[in-house]
Amino acid sequence: MLTIKFKESAVAFTVPPNFDLATCRNREERTVVSALIGRLSDDWIVIPNFMFRHEHADGESDVVLVHPKHGVVVIEVKGGRISIEKGRWIGTEKDPVVQMRHNSYAIRDLLRRETGNQFLHVRSGVWLPAVTKVKGKLPAGLTYEQLLLAADLDDPEGAIVDLCSRPFAPSPLSAAELGAIIAFVAPDTEMEYDVTALGEHLRSELAVISETQVATLASLDGHHRVAVTGRAGTGKTHLATTWMRRGLMIDDDQEPTRVLLTCYNDPLAIKLTNYVTSLYGGDEETMARVTVGAFLRTMLTLEGMPALKIRDDERDFWTKDVPAHLMSNWHLVTARFDRIIVDEAQDFSPAWLGLLESLLDPDGANQFFLLADPHQQLIDRGFTMPTAAAGWVTAELPFNVRNAKEIARVARRHLDGSAAASRLPTGDGISGIAAPRMADVVKEVNDTIRSLLRDGVSPSDIVVVASDTATRDHLRSAVNLGVYGASGPNKVVCETAHRAKGLEYDVVIVAAGAKPIRDTDLYIAVTRAIRQLVVIGPPALLDRLGL
Repeated sequence: MLTIKFKESAVAFTVPPNFDLATCRNREERTVVSALIGRLSDDWIVIPNFMFRHEHADGESDVVLVHPKHGVVVIEVKGGRISIEKGRWIGTEKDPVVQMRHNSYAIRDLLRRETGNQFLHVRSGVWLPAVTKVKGKLPAGLTYEQLLLAADLDDPEGAIVDLCSRPFAPSPLSAAELGAIIAFVAPDTEMEYDVTALGEHLRSELAVISETQVATLASLDGHHRVAVTGRAGTGKTHLATTWMRRGLMIDDDQEPTRVLLTCYNDPLAIKLTNYVTSLYGGDEETMARVTVGAFLRTMLTLEGMPALKIRDDERDFWTKDVPAHLMSNWHLVTARFDRIIVDEAQDFSPAWLGLLESLLDPDGANQFFLLADPHQQLIDRGFTMPTAAAGWVTAELPFNVRNAKEIARVARRHLDGSAAASRLPTGDGISGIAAPRMADVVKEVNDTIRSLLRDGVSPSDIVVVASDTATRDHLRSAVNLGVYGASGPNKVVCETAHRAKGLEYDVVIVAAGAKPIRDTDLYIAVTRAIRQLVVIGPPALLDRLGL
Protein backbone atom coordinates (compact mmCIF):
# COMPACT_ATOMS: atom_id res chain seq x y z
CA MET A 1 0.00 0.00 0.00
CA LEU A 2 1.13 3.56 -0.69
CA THR A 3 2.72 5.03 2.43
CA ILE A 4 1.90 8.69 3.18
CA LYS A 5 3.84 10.60 5.83
CA PHE A 6 2.19 13.85 6.87
CA LYS A 7 3.84 17.04 8.12
CA GLU A 8 7.01 16.56 6.07
CA SER A 9 6.27 19.02 3.24
CA ALA A 10 4.72 22.44 2.80
CA VAL A 11 2.21 21.26 0.21
CA ALA A 12 -0.57 18.70 0.03
CA PHE A 13 0.26 15.14 -0.90
CA THR A 14 -0.92 14.01 -4.34
CA VAL A 15 -1.98 10.65 -5.66
CA PRO A 16 -0.12 9.73 -7.74
CA PRO A 17 2.92 11.30 -6.07
CA ASN A 18 4.53 14.16 -8.05
CA PHE A 19 1.36 14.57 -10.10
CA ASP A 20 2.04 16.17 -13.49
CA LEU A 21 -0.25 19.18 -13.94
CA ALA A 22 0.15 18.88 -17.71
CA THR A 23 -2.09 15.81 -17.62
CA CYS A 24 -5.11 17.91 -16.56
CA ARG A 25 -7.69 18.16 -19.33
CA ASN A 26 -7.91 21.96 -19.47
CA ARG A 27 -6.63 25.20 -17.99
CA GLU A 28 -9.42 25.48 -15.41
CA GLU A 29 -8.72 22.05 -13.91
CA ARG A 30 -4.99 22.74 -13.97
CA THR A 31 -5.53 26.03 -12.09
CA VAL A 32 -7.72 24.44 -9.40
CA VAL A 33 -5.44 21.44 -8.87
CA SER A 34 -2.38 23.69 -8.69
CA ALA A 35 -4.05 25.85 -6.03
CA LEU A 36 -5.09 22.80 -4.00
CA ILE A 37 -1.62 21.22 -4.11
CA GLY A 38 0.21 24.43 -3.33
CA ARG A 39 -2.11 26.01 -0.73
CA LEU A 40 -3.77 23.19 1.16
CA SER A 41 -1.95 22.14 4.31
CA ASP A 42 0.18 19.06 4.10
CA ASP A 43 -2.28 16.73 5.82
CA TRP A 44 -4.57 16.84 2.78
CA ILE A 45 -4.43 14.22 0.04
CA VAL A 46 -5.27 15.52 -3.45
CA ILE A 47 -6.37 12.99 -6.07
CA PRO A 48 -6.88 14.64 -9.49
CA ASN A 49 -8.75 12.89 -12.33
CA PHE A 50 -9.93 10.03 -10.12
CA MET A 51 -11.39 7.25 -12.27
CA PHE A 52 -13.65 4.57 -10.82
CA ARG A 53 -16.24 1.98 -11.72
CA HIS A 54 -19.61 1.79 -9.99
CA GLU A 55 -22.58 -0.41 -10.80
CA HIS A 56 -21.06 -1.54 -14.12
CA ALA A 57 -20.48 2.04 -15.29
CA ASP A 58 -17.28 4.06 -15.57
CA GLY A 59 -16.98 7.41 -13.78
CA GLU A 60 -14.41 10.14 -13.27
CA SER A 61 -14.23 12.92 -10.73
CA ASP A 62 -12.12 16.00 -11.43
CA VAL A 63 -10.71 16.10 -7.88
CA VAL A 64 -11.12 13.99 -4.75
CA LEU A 65 -9.77 15.33 -1.45
CA VAL A 66 -9.12 13.23 1.66
CA HIS A 67 -8.35 14.57 5.14
CA PRO A 68 -8.11 12.71 8.48
CA LYS A 69 -10.35 15.29 10.24
CA HIS A 70 -12.55 16.70 7.44
CA GLY A 71 -13.23 13.45 5.57
CA VAL A 72 -13.70 13.04 1.82
CA VAL A 73 -14.66 15.75 -0.67
CA VAL A 74 -15.53 15.41 -4.36
CA ILE A 75 -15.02 18.50 -6.56
CA GLU A 76 -16.28 19.04 -10.10
CA VAL A 77 -14.52 21.81 -12.03
CA LYS A 78 -16.21 23.81 -14.78
CA GLY A 79 -14.65 26.53 -16.92
CA GLY A 80 -15.82 29.10 -19.44
CA ARG A 81 -18.76 31.52 -19.40
CA ILE A 82 -21.41 29.76 -17.34
CA SER A 83 -24.84 30.90 -16.30
CA ILE A 84 -28.10 29.39 -15.07
CA GLU A 85 -31.32 30.14 -16.93
CA LYS A 86 -34.62 28.80 -15.61
CA GLY A 87 -32.78 26.16 -13.65
CA ARG A 88 -30.66 25.01 -16.64
CA TRP A 89 -26.90 25.35 -16.78
CA ILE A 90 -25.77 27.26 -19.86
CA GLY A 91 -22.22 27.11 -21.24
CA THR A 92 -21.47 23.53 -20.27
CA GLU A 93 -22.47 20.27 -21.90
CA LYS A 94 -23.26 18.51 -18.64
CA ASP A 95 -25.08 19.76 -15.55
CA PRO A 96 -22.28 20.09 -12.96
CA VAL A 97 -24.68 19.51 -10.06
CA VAL A 98 -25.83 16.22 -11.58
CA GLN A 99 -22.19 15.22 -12.11
CA MET A 100 -21.26 16.27 -8.57
CA ARG A 101 -24.08 14.33 -6.95
CA HIS A 102 -23.63 11.25 -9.15
CA ASN A 103 -19.89 11.06 -8.50
CA SER A 104 -20.13 11.77 -4.78
CA TYR A 105 -22.78 9.10 -4.24
CA ALA A 106 -20.83 6.55 -6.31
CA ILE A 107 -17.57 7.25 -4.50
CA ARG A 108 -19.41 7.20 -1.16
CA ASP A 109 -20.77 3.71 -1.94
CA LEU A 110 -17.34 2.46 -2.98
CA LEU A 111 -15.61 3.86 0.11
CA ARG A 112 -18.26 2.51 2.44
CA ARG A 113 -17.59 -0.92 1.02
CA GLU A 114 -13.82 -0.49 1.35
CA THR A 115 -13.84 0.91 4.89
CA GLY A 116 -16.76 -1.09 6.25
CA ASN A 117 -18.26 2.17 7.60
CA GLN A 118 -21.84 2.33 6.34
CA PHE A 119 -22.24 5.85 7.74
CA LEU A 120 -19.24 7.37 5.95
CA HIS A 121 -20.16 10.68 4.26
CA VAL A 122 -18.66 12.20 1.12
CA ARG A 123 -19.02 15.99 0.72
CA SER A 124 -19.16 17.54 -2.73
CA GLY A 125 -18.83 20.86 -4.49
CA VAL A 126 -18.63 22.62 -7.83
CA TRP A 127 -15.70 24.93 -8.58
CA LEU A 128 -16.04 27.69 -11.21
CA PRO A 129 -12.51 29.19 -11.24
CA ALA A 130 -13.35 31.77 -13.92
CA VAL A 131 -16.45 33.11 -12.11
CA THR A 132 -15.91 36.03 -9.73
CA LYS A 133 -19.45 36.64 -8.45
CA VAL A 134 -22.82 34.90 -8.37
CA LYS A 135 -26.13 36.76 -8.20
CA GLY A 136 -29.52 35.18 -7.74
CA LYS A 137 -30.79 31.93 -6.41
CA LEU A 138 -28.86 28.67 -6.88
CA PRO A 139 -30.62 25.60 -8.28
CA ALA A 140 -31.88 22.93 -5.94
CA GLY A 141 -29.22 20.53 -4.79
CA LEU A 142 -26.44 23.17 -4.58
CA THR A 143 -25.67 25.34 -1.55
CA TYR A 144 -23.46 28.43 -1.48
CA GLU A 145 -20.91 26.50 0.58
CA GLN A 146 -20.71 23.94 -2.25
CA LEU A 147 -20.03 26.57 -4.91
CA LEU A 148 -16.39 27.65 -5.10
CA LEU A 149 -15.33 30.63 -7.26
CA ALA A 150 -12.19 32.42 -8.43
CA ALA A 151 -11.59 34.10 -5.05
CA ASP A 152 -11.40 30.69 -3.36
CA LEU A 153 -8.19 29.94 -5.29
CA ASP A 154 -6.37 32.25 -2.87
CA ASP A 155 -7.58 30.38 0.22
CA PRO A 156 -8.78 26.96 -0.88
CA GLU A 157 -8.41 25.46 2.59
CA GLY A 158 -10.84 27.91 4.15
CA ALA A 159 -13.39 27.25 1.42
CA ILE A 160 -13.02 23.45 1.62
CA VAL A 161 -13.20 23.39 5.43
CA ASP A 162 -16.32 25.57 5.28
CA LEU A 163 -17.85 23.16 2.74
CA CYS A 164 -17.07 20.19 5.00
CA SER A 165 -18.65 21.88 8.06
CA ARG A 166 -22.10 22.50 6.54
CA PRO A 167 -24.79 21.54 7.27
CA PHE A 168 -23.22 19.41 10.04
CA ALA A 169 -19.76 18.91 11.44
CA PRO A 170 -17.52 16.43 9.64
CA SER A 171 -16.83 12.95 10.99
CA PRO A 172 -13.08 12.29 11.31
CA LEU A 173 -11.63 9.25 9.58
CA SER A 174 -10.08 6.60 11.76
CA ALA A 175 -6.57 5.38 10.98
CA ALA A 176 -8.02 2.12 9.58
CA GLU A 177 -10.54 4.00 7.43
CA LEU A 178 -7.89 6.35 6.13
CA GLY A 179 -5.65 3.39 5.33
CA ALA A 180 -8.46 1.62 3.47
CA ILE A 181 -9.23 4.75 1.44
CA ILE A 182 -5.57 5.21 0.50
CA ALA A 183 -5.31 1.53 -0.47
CA PHE A 184 -8.38 1.97 -2.68
CA VAL A 185 -7.30 5.14 -4.50
CA ALA A 186 -3.61 4.15 -4.73
CA PRO A 187 -3.48 0.34 -4.73
CA ASP A 188 -0.31 -1.73 -4.87
CA THR A 189 -0.72 -4.50 -7.40
CA GLU A 190 1.79 -7.27 -7.99
CA MET A 191 1.76 -8.53 -11.55
CA GLU A 192 3.69 -11.55 -12.69
CA TYR A 193 5.56 -10.52 -15.82
CA ASP A 194 6.84 -13.03 -18.32
CA VAL A 195 8.11 -11.62 -21.60
CA THR A 196 8.18 -15.13 -23.04
CA ALA A 197 4.39 -15.26 -22.86
CA LEU A 198 4.19 -12.84 -25.78
CA GLY A 199 6.53 -14.96 -27.86
CA GLU A 200 4.75 -18.17 -26.93
CA HIS A 201 1.38 -16.70 -27.92
CA LEU A 202 2.72 -15.54 -31.28
CA ARG A 203 4.41 -18.89 -31.87
CA SER A 204 1.18 -20.72 -31.09
CA GLU A 205 -0.73 -18.57 -33.58
CA LEU A 206 1.90 -19.17 -36.24
CA ALA A 207 1.91 -22.91 -35.49
CA VAL A 208 -1.81 -23.12 -36.23
CA ILE A 209 -1.38 -21.27 -39.53
CA SER A 210 1.64 -23.40 -40.46
CA GLU A 211 -0.15 -26.63 -39.61
CA THR A 212 -3.05 -25.64 -41.86
CA GLN A 213 -0.73 -25.03 -44.82
CA VAL A 214 1.40 -28.12 -44.24
CA ALA A 215 -1.63 -30.37 -43.80
CA THR A 216 -2.64 -29.78 -47.41
CA LEU A 217 0.61 -31.32 -48.65
CA ALA A 218 1.28 -33.92 -45.95
CA SER A 219 -0.84 -36.53 -47.75
CA LEU A 220 1.48 -36.39 -50.75
CA ASP A 221 3.61 -38.94 -48.92
CA GLY A 222 1.45 -41.60 -50.51
CA HIS A 223 3.64 -41.16 -53.61
CA HIS A 224 7.15 -42.48 -54.19
CA ARG A 225 8.84 -39.29 -55.43
CA VAL A 226 7.75 -35.86 -54.15
CA ALA A 227 9.48 -32.50 -54.56
CA VAL A 228 8.14 -29.43 -52.75
CA THR A 229 9.36 -25.87 -53.10
CA GLY A 230 8.76 -23.05 -50.65
CA ARG A 231 10.54 -19.87 -49.77
CA ALA A 232 11.81 -19.02 -46.31
CA GLY A 233 9.21 -19.36 -43.60
CA THR A 234 6.68 -21.38 -45.59
CA GLY A 235 6.97 -24.49 -43.42
CA LYS A 236 9.33 -26.78 -45.35
CA THR A 237 11.02 -28.12 -42.22
CA HIS A 238 7.63 -28.57 -40.59
CA LEU A 239 6.52 -30.63 -43.59
CA ALA A 240 9.78 -32.61 -43.48
CA THR A 241 9.28 -33.56 -39.81
CA THR A 242 5.61 -34.33 -40.48
CA TRP A 243 6.63 -36.78 -43.22
CA MET A 244 9.19 -38.27 -40.84
CA ARG A 245 6.56 -38.85 -38.13
CA ARG A 246 4.08 -40.30 -40.63
CA GLY A 247 6.76 -42.61 -41.96
CA LEU A 248 7.49 -43.96 -38.49
CA MET A 249 3.83 -44.66 -37.68
CA ILE A 250 2.95 -48.28 -38.41
CA ASP A 251 0.02 -50.58 -37.78
CA ASP A 252 0.43 -53.84 -35.91
CA ASP A 253 0.41 -55.85 -39.15
CA GLN A 254 3.03 -53.66 -40.93
CA GLU A 255 6.77 -54.08 -41.14
CA PRO A 256 8.71 -51.38 -39.23
CA THR A 257 9.89 -48.62 -41.55
CA ARG A 258 13.34 -47.03 -41.60
CA VAL A 259 13.44 -43.26 -42.09
CA LEU A 260 16.36 -40.96 -42.91
CA LEU A 261 15.91 -37.21 -42.39
CA THR A 262 18.86 -35.14 -43.55
CA CYS A 263 19.98 -31.65 -44.54
CA TYR A 264 23.30 -30.01 -45.35
CA ASN A 265 24.25 -27.57 -42.61
CA ASP A 266 25.09 -28.59 -39.04
CA PRO A 267 22.90 -26.13 -37.07
CA LEU A 268 19.71 -27.26 -38.81
CA ALA A 269 20.78 -30.87 -38.29
CA ILE A 270 21.23 -30.17 -34.56
CA LYS A 271 17.76 -28.63 -34.44
CA LEU A 272 16.23 -31.66 -36.19
CA THR A 273 18.10 -34.08 -33.96
CA ASN A 274 16.91 -32.29 -30.83
CA TYR A 275 13.35 -32.39 -32.16
CA VAL A 276 13.46 -36.12 -32.84
CA THR A 277 15.04 -36.81 -29.46
CA SER A 278 12.31 -34.83 -27.72
CA LEU A 279 9.70 -36.95 -29.50
CA TYR A 280 11.17 -40.43 -29.32
CA GLY A 281 14.08 -40.22 -26.88
CA GLY A 282 12.41 -42.64 -24.50
CA ASP A 283 11.38 -45.08 -27.22
CA GLU A 284 14.41 -47.17 -28.15
CA GLU A 285 12.53 -49.13 -30.80
CA THR A 286 11.51 -46.00 -32.70
CA MET A 287 14.91 -44.33 -32.27
CA ALA A 288 16.48 -47.38 -33.86
CA ARG A 289 14.38 -46.81 -36.98
CA VAL A 290 15.10 -43.11 -37.55
CA THR A 291 18.39 -41.53 -38.62
CA VAL A 292 18.74 -37.76 -38.45
CA GLY A 293 21.75 -35.58 -39.20
CA ALA A 294 23.78 -33.41 -41.55
CA PHE A 295 24.39 -35.17 -44.86
CA LEU A 296 28.20 -35.45 -44.93
CA ARG A 297 28.60 -36.29 -41.24
CA THR A 298 25.76 -38.81 -41.30
CA MET A 299 26.97 -40.58 -44.43
CA LEU A 300 30.32 -41.15 -42.76
CA THR A 301 28.54 -43.12 -40.03
CA LEU A 302 26.48 -45.42 -42.27
CA GLU A 303 26.93 -49.15 -41.85
CA GLY A 304 29.70 -50.35 -44.16
CA MET A 305 31.33 -46.91 -44.70
CA PRO A 306 35.04 -47.02 -43.75
CA ALA A 307 35.93 -44.71 -40.88
CA LEU A 308 37.46 -41.34 -41.59
CA LYS A 309 39.04 -39.20 -38.88
CA ILE A 310 37.18 -35.89 -38.56
CA ARG A 311 39.47 -32.94 -39.15
CA ASP A 312 37.33 -29.80 -38.73
CA ASP A 313 40.38 -27.57 -38.63
CA GLU A 314 41.46 -28.40 -42.19
CA ARG A 315 40.12 -26.05 -44.84
CA ASP A 316 39.29 -28.58 -47.57
CA PHE A 317 38.28 -31.46 -45.34
CA TRP A 318 34.49 -31.09 -45.72
CA THR A 319 34.47 -29.63 -49.21
CA LYS A 320 36.85 -32.10 -50.87
CA ASP A 321 38.16 -34.89 -48.65
CA VAL A 322 34.80 -36.11 -47.29
CA PRO A 323 32.92 -36.08 -50.64
CA ALA A 324 35.81 -37.93 -52.26
CA HIS A 325 35.87 -40.52 -49.46
CA LEU A 326 32.12 -41.09 -49.77
CA MET A 327 32.19 -41.50 -53.54
CA SER A 328 35.08 -43.93 -53.51
CA ASN A 329 33.60 -46.13 -50.76
CA TRP A 330 29.87 -45.89 -51.43
CA HIS A 331 29.70 -49.39 -52.83
CA LEU A 332 30.58 -50.69 -49.36
CA VAL A 333 27.56 -49.14 -47.64
CA THR A 334 24.94 -51.69 -46.55
CA ALA A 335 22.47 -49.38 -44.76
CA ARG A 336 19.03 -49.15 -46.37
CA PHE A 337 15.95 -47.01 -45.76
CA ASP A 338 12.29 -47.04 -46.68
CA ARG A 339 11.74 -43.29 -46.63
CA ILE A 340 14.38 -40.58 -47.18
CA ILE A 341 13.55 -36.90 -46.63
CA VAL A 342 15.96 -34.14 -47.68
CA ASP A 343 15.37 -30.69 -46.23
CA GLU A 344 17.01 -27.65 -47.89
CA ALA A 345 17.71 -29.85 -50.92
CA GLN A 346 19.02 -26.87 -52.92
CA ASP A 347 22.28 -27.28 -50.97
CA PHE A 348 22.85 -30.73 -52.50
CA SER A 349 24.52 -31.72 -55.73
CA PRO A 350 22.76 -34.11 -58.12
CA ALA A 351 25.46 -36.67 -57.33
CA TRP A 352 24.74 -36.48 -53.59
CA LEU A 353 21.02 -36.89 -54.20
CA GLY A 354 21.85 -39.89 -56.36
CA LEU A 355 23.81 -41.44 -53.51
CA LEU A 356 20.90 -40.91 -51.15
CA GLU A 357 18.38 -42.41 -53.55
CA SER A 358 20.53 -45.50 -53.86
CA LEU A 359 20.04 -46.10 -50.13
CA LEU A 360 16.34 -46.85 -50.67
CA ASP A 361 15.35 -50.47 -50.21
CA PRO A 362 13.64 -51.54 -53.45
CA ASP A 363 11.57 -54.02 -51.46
CA GLY A 364 10.43 -51.36 -48.99
CA ALA A 365 8.29 -48.22 -49.32
CA ASN A 366 10.90 -46.74 -51.69
CA GLN A 367 10.00 -43.10 -50.98
CA PHE A 368 12.22 -40.10 -51.70
CA PHE A 369 11.08 -36.60 -50.70
CA LEU A 370 12.83 -33.30 -51.42
CA LEU A 371 12.09 -29.87 -49.96
CA ALA A 372 13.92 -26.88 -51.41
CA ASP A 373 14.10 -23.11 -51.75
CA PRO A 374 16.27 -22.09 -54.72
CA HIS A 375 16.27 -18.53 -53.31
CA GLN A 376 18.37 -19.82 -50.40
CA GLN A 377 20.99 -21.53 -52.54
CA LEU A 378 24.24 -20.27 -51.02
CA ILE A 379 26.56 -22.57 -53.00
CA ASP A 380 25.65 -23.66 -56.50
CA ARG A 381 26.27 -27.39 -56.68
CA GLY A 382 24.11 -27.89 -59.75
CA PHE A 383 20.79 -28.62 -58.04
CA THR A 384 17.64 -28.33 -60.13
CA MET A 385 14.10 -29.08 -59.06
CA PRO A 386 12.79 -32.45 -60.34
CA THR A 387 9.89 -32.24 -62.76
CA ALA A 388 6.61 -34.05 -63.25
CA ALA A 389 7.92 -35.24 -66.62
CA ALA A 390 10.60 -37.18 -64.71
CA GLY A 391 7.97 -38.94 -62.63
CA TRP A 392 7.94 -36.62 -59.63
CA VAL A 393 4.90 -35.21 -57.87
CA THR A 394 5.64 -31.50 -57.42
CA ALA A 395 3.98 -28.92 -55.19
CA GLU A 396 4.59 -25.55 -53.58
CA LEU A 397 4.18 -24.11 -50.09
CA PRO A 398 2.98 -20.62 -51.09
CA PHE A 399 2.66 -18.54 -47.93
CA ASN A 400 4.99 -17.26 -45.22
CA VAL A 401 3.83 -18.79 -41.93
CA ARG A 402 6.92 -18.16 -39.77
CA ASN A 403 7.41 -14.41 -39.51
CA ALA A 404 5.24 -11.82 -37.83
CA LYS A 405 3.27 -9.69 -40.26
CA GLU A 406 5.63 -6.72 -40.48
CA ILE A 407 8.72 -8.90 -40.94
CA ALA A 408 7.01 -10.96 -43.65
CA ARG A 409 6.04 -7.71 -45.37
CA VAL A 410 9.65 -6.48 -45.48
CA ALA A 411 10.86 -9.84 -46.81
CA ARG A 412 8.17 -9.77 -49.48
CA ARG A 413 8.64 -6.16 -50.61
CA HIS A 414 12.40 -5.88 -50.51
CA LEU A 415 13.80 -9.42 -50.76
CA ASP A 416 11.33 -11.22 -53.05
CA GLY A 417 10.04 -13.38 -50.19
CA SER A 418 6.83 -15.35 -50.22
CA ALA A 419 3.43 -13.77 -49.75
CA ALA A 420 2.35 -13.42 -46.14
CA ALA A 421 -0.41 -15.70 -44.93
CA SER A 422 -3.62 -13.72 -44.44
CA ARG A 423 -3.84 -14.29 -40.68
CA LEU A 424 -0.24 -13.60 -39.65
CA PRO A 425 -0.12 -11.98 -36.19
CA THR A 426 1.68 -8.71 -35.50
CA GLY A 427 5.04 -8.93 -33.75
CA ASP A 428 7.26 -6.48 -31.86
CA GLY A 429 8.36 -4.56 -34.92
CA ILE A 430 11.43 -3.85 -37.02
CA SER A 431 14.12 -1.29 -36.33
CA GLY A 432 17.17 -0.13 -38.22
CA ILE A 433 20.29 1.28 -36.58
CA ALA A 434 22.90 3.00 -38.72
CA ALA A 435 26.41 1.79 -37.94
CA PRO A 436 28.88 2.85 -40.65
CA ARG A 437 32.02 1.51 -38.94
CA MET A 438 32.81 -1.86 -37.40
CA ALA A 439 33.27 -0.21 -33.99
CA ASP A 440 29.74 1.19 -34.33
CA VAL A 441 28.39 -2.25 -35.22
CA VAL A 442 29.99 -3.78 -32.12
CA LYS A 443 28.61 -1.06 -29.85
CA GLU A 444 25.07 -1.21 -31.27
CA VAL A 445 24.94 -5.01 -31.17
CA ASN A 446 26.10 -4.99 -27.57
CA ASP A 447 23.64 -2.23 -26.58
CA THR A 448 20.75 -3.97 -28.35
CA ILE A 449 21.42 -7.30 -26.64
CA ARG A 450 21.69 -5.62 -23.24
CA SER A 451 18.39 -3.83 -23.82
CA LEU A 452 16.65 -7.05 -24.84
CA LEU A 453 17.98 -8.92 -21.82
CA ARG A 454 16.84 -6.09 -19.51
CA ASP A 455 13.38 -6.43 -21.03
CA GLY A 456 13.35 -10.09 -20.05
CA VAL A 457 14.09 -11.71 -23.41
CA SER A 458 15.96 -14.98 -22.92
CA PRO A 459 19.42 -15.23 -24.52
CA SER A 460 18.29 -18.48 -26.16
CA ASP A 461 15.60 -16.52 -28.04
CA ILE A 462 18.11 -14.12 -29.63
CA VAL A 463 20.49 -14.71 -32.53
CA VAL A 464 22.94 -12.37 -34.21
CA VAL A 465 23.27 -13.10 -37.93
CA ALA A 466 26.50 -11.59 -39.24
CA SER A 467 27.03 -10.53 -42.84
CA ASP A 468 30.24 -12.56 -43.23
CA THR A 469 32.62 -14.78 -41.29
CA ALA A 470 35.01 -11.92 -40.43
CA THR A 471 32.18 -9.89 -38.89
CA ARG A 472 30.89 -12.98 -37.09
CA ASP A 473 34.27 -13.82 -35.59
CA HIS A 474 34.86 -10.21 -34.53
CA LEU A 475 31.44 -9.98 -32.84
CA ARG A 476 31.90 -13.30 -31.08
CA SER A 477 35.11 -12.02 -29.58
CA ALA A 478 34.13 -8.40 -28.88
CA VAL A 479 30.62 -9.04 -27.51
CA ASN A 480 31.23 -12.54 -26.08
CA LEU A 481 28.73 -14.32 -28.31
CA GLY A 482 28.38 -18.06 -28.69
CA VAL A 483 28.30 -20.76 -31.36
CA TYR A 484 25.07 -22.57 -32.20
CA GLY A 485 25.07 -26.06 -30.72
CA ALA A 486 28.23 -25.47 -28.69
CA SER A 487 27.14 -22.72 -26.27
CA GLY A 488 24.71 -23.00 -23.41
CA PRO A 489 21.23 -21.44 -23.27
CA ASN A 490 22.50 -18.42 -21.33
CA LYS A 491 24.57 -17.13 -24.21
CA VAL A 492 23.41 -15.29 -27.32
CA VAL A 493 24.77 -17.04 -30.40
CA CYS A 494 26.23 -15.41 -33.50
CA GLU A 495 26.25 -17.14 -36.88
CA THR A 496 26.48 -16.31 -40.56
CA ALA A 497 23.48 -16.74 -42.83
CA HIS A 498 25.04 -19.99 -44.11
CA ARG A 499 24.80 -21.61 -40.69
CA ALA A 500 21.59 -19.86 -39.61
CA LYS A 501 19.66 -21.23 -42.58
CA GLY A 502 16.78 -23.39 -41.39
CA LEU A 503 16.79 -21.91 -37.88
CA GLU A 504 14.31 -19.47 -36.37
CA TYR A 505 14.44 -17.17 -33.35
CA ASP A 506 12.06 -14.82 -31.60
CA VAL A 507 14.52 -11.95 -32.06
CA VAL A 508 17.08 -11.62 -34.86
CA ILE A 509 19.82 -8.99 -34.95
CA VAL A 510 21.28 -8.65 -38.45
CA ALA A 511 24.80 -7.22 -38.13
CA ALA A 512 26.61 -6.08 -41.27
CA GLY A 513 30.19 -4.87 -41.49
CA ALA A 514 31.70 -2.73 -44.21
CA LYS A 515 31.59 -5.59 -46.71
CA PRO A 516 28.23 -5.54 -48.56
CA ILE A 517 25.94 -8.40 -47.60
CA ARG A 518 24.67 -10.54 -50.46
CA ASP A 519 20.95 -10.46 -51.20
CA THR A 520 20.67 -14.20 -50.58
CA ASP A 521 22.35 -13.87 -47.19
CA LEU A 522 20.18 -10.89 -46.28
CA TYR A 523 17.05 -12.80 -47.31
CA ILE A 524 18.03 -15.71 -45.07
CA ALA A 525 19.00 -13.45 -42.16
CA VAL A 526 15.79 -11.40 -42.14
CA THR A 527 13.51 -14.41 -42.42
CA ARG A 528 14.98 -16.08 -39.32
CA ALA A 529 13.05 -13.59 -37.14
CA ILE A 530 9.71 -14.65 -35.70
CA ARG A 531 8.55 -11.56 -33.82
CA GLN A 532 11.28 -8.89 -33.79
CA LEU A 533 13.99 -7.81 -36.22
CA VAL A 534 16.84 -5.37 -35.61
CA VAL A 535 19.11 -4.46 -38.53
CA ILE A 536 22.48 -2.90 -37.69
CA GLY A 537 24.84 -1.77 -40.42
CA PRO A 538 25.72 0.89 -43.00
CA PRO A 539 22.95 3.32 -44.03
CA ALA A 540 22.85 1.70 -47.47
CA LEU A 541 21.72 -1.57 -45.88
CA LEU A 542 18.89 0.17 -44.03
CA ASP A 543 17.83 1.84 -47.28
CA ARG A 544 17.89 -1.57 -48.95
CA LEU A 545 15.20 -2.75 -46.53
CA GLY A 546 13.20 0.46 -46.49
CA LEU A 547 14.26 1.24 -42.90
